[in-house]
Amino acid sequence: MLVIGTRMIEVPEFPVLRGQDAIDALNEIVKEVEEQKDKELTVKQAKALTKFANGLILSIQAEMSSETPTKKRPKHATFLKRFEDALSPMLHFPK
Repeated sequence: MLVIGTRMIEVPEFPVLRGQDAIDALNEIVKEVEEQKDKELTVKQAKALTKFANGLILSIQAEMSSETPTKKRPKHATFLKRFEDALSPMLHFPK
């Protein structure tokens, strides 16, 4: 629920999209923005929305391409694994 002045406005919940699903949704938004250019949106508004959506797409793609199977672990788990690997030869921890 969002309150603006004295009016309460119901804000719908949206699904959380990640990865390719998010990219597909953003591409659909870009298509819709292009269709609304010079109708419901000015050229300047359409350009700003398209740039924003494309920036989000590039950010998601960069994040997806940097993920490797070992990076999918939480950061603390990766740190602990490296820490254990570094100490293991000195302390003779069984692996």
